[in-house]
Amino acid sequence: MPVPEMIESARRALEGNVKLAAEIGRSARSYEDEDGIRRLTWLPDRKRIEKIVVKNARGHAFYELGQPCYGEPDLVILQPLVTAPEEWLAEFLQADHGNAWPEVGSRLLQRLYSGEDMAAGWIVVQPGVYVFTVLEDDGIVVRSIIREYLLTEVRWS
Repeated sequence: MPVPEMIESARRALEGNVKLAAEIGRSARSYEDEDGIRRLTWLPDRKRIEKIVVKNARGHAFYELGQPCYGEPDLVILQPLVTAPEEWLAEFLQADHGNAWPEVGSRLLQRLYSGEDMAAGWIVVQPGVYVFTVLEDDGIVVRSIIREYLLTEVRWS
């Protein structure tokens, strides 16, 4: 199996931060799959990732809706795409803003009206790298897809 090329910014970060490289190295786990092939996986620091995802979600909610989200969220989901159950994934990918349109003058309403930077209800920051959606559904829900690998959802009631 070919090894994917390293992202240049990640390569520079690892070269310049020996502590980070060592931390990532310690999180590596080797296992043998059902075909007897040796595989390598990493166990990420979930709390560290969650903190960043929540911070981004707060920013998206405030920028798109003008809604500050104080306090801890009610729900935080971090789900690798490759392990997502099909039914859950189908629901996650639905970015239906329905009849509950955002407040007049909000950035999200402008996007929904113009379609600027949008694809199927998702805001495309950089194709294949980062997309997100903000929904008002009995609270505020912010979903994102990072590098077509990590699916995130943060929810405040």
